[in-house]
Amino acid sequence: MLTKGEDVLILDVRIGVEEKDLMVIKGAIRKPLIEIYRGEGLPADMGKEIVIYCGCPDEETSASFARVLMKNGYTRVSALEGGFNAWVKAGYPLERR
Repeated sequence: MLTKGEDVLILDVRIGVEEKDLMVIKGAIRKPLIEIYRGEGLPADMGKEIVIYCGCPDEETSASFARVLMKNGYTRVSALEGGFNAWVKAGYPLERR
């Protein structure tokens, strides 16, 4: 999606990562679960593409966050398969936060 220039909101929901040394997927926004429950900093457009990633190999945390967003009306939500580690292994772009 990113290489095609699609407008995608990427949410980093990794837990237990030191903020000061944090590398994220380029363009990602860190978002704790409480902010997702409150709807803080989320797009008004419920049809916006949202991709969530965590550090779990089975996307467990991402899937939990995705369910919350879908219960709140977002229709195009997905978990990044393999999470952050798969992204890094594939050599895709990162940036420091």
